[in-house]
Amino acid sequence: MSKGGLLFLTVCLAVATLSSFTLAQPKDATEPSREQLLTQISILQDHIKKLEADTKDRLSATDPELAKAYTETRKKEYEYLAAMMDLNIGVFQAQRIASLVVLSLVVLIVLAGTTFAGFQLWKSVSAAGVQPSSDLELSASKVRVTSSVVGVVVLTISLVFLYIYAKEIYHIRLISLTSTQPEAKPANQ
Repeated sequence: MSKGGLLFLTVCLAVATLSSFTLAQPKDATEPSREQLLTQISILQDHIKKLEADTKDRLSATDPELAKAYTETRKKEYEYLAAMMDLNIGVFQAQRIASLVVLSLVVLIVLAGTTFAGFQLWKSVSAAGVQPSSDLELSASKVRVTSSVVGVVVLTISLVFLYIYAKEIYHIRLISLTSTQPEAKPANQ
């Protein structure tokens, strides 16, 4: 145990002792005198010195090779953690760039679909007016839509694509500092 840990333990023990001393007395009793408090503090300081001496004895009794191996292992552990943090930062930066590229591609696809839909609708209305009939042909090898509303179908597909992307793919997940698994936000938010 380190000196800081021993000191913290001793201070906690002192606070607990003093608080139990004051709680155990009846309400009409007087507070402990200054001399009583100084006596308790001196007892606790003696206890700290004894614990520090025991710790020094344990450290001096430890095999020097074992202590050196332990120190080297701890150094390697910290180097590993630092390398993992650097790797995680690099991965997050790469994911950020990839996310922006994918987002720009989705926006481009939706804009192209919307533009095509508007052009198709404008062309069909200006060429022959609104056609009352539309044909839909579905087969194993192809899907064929012949109508003045092809533009509306393409627009709908583009908007559904954007909605699915925004809802499912581009979903923001918070990363907890205490666990390695990302936390997904609840679906109702």
